[in-house]
Amino acid sequence: FMLYPNPAQHAIHLQLGSPAPKTVQGRILDLQGKTIRRLAPQTFQGGVYEWRIPVTQLAPGAYFLQLTTGGESRSYKFLVR
Repeated sequence: FMLYPNPAQHAIHLQLGSPAPKTVQGRILDLQGKTIRRLAPQTFQGGVYEWRIPVTQLAPGAYFLQLTTGGESRSYKFLVR
């Protein structure tokens, strides 16, 4: 996974690749771990894909993007200007 730009103003872009189809679920969390927004699950076929996630409704500050796929979960910190 690759997340950019960071800091973001309008949207963050998540670039991901997988040799096989994959469904990814995402949540945006504040620094205390509280869910701010649940993202609709996205299903990607094998290959490299980009997921654009708007952040204009978020107040400036630091957040985590938590991604879950196939029982595995990862978190990425990002900033909103």
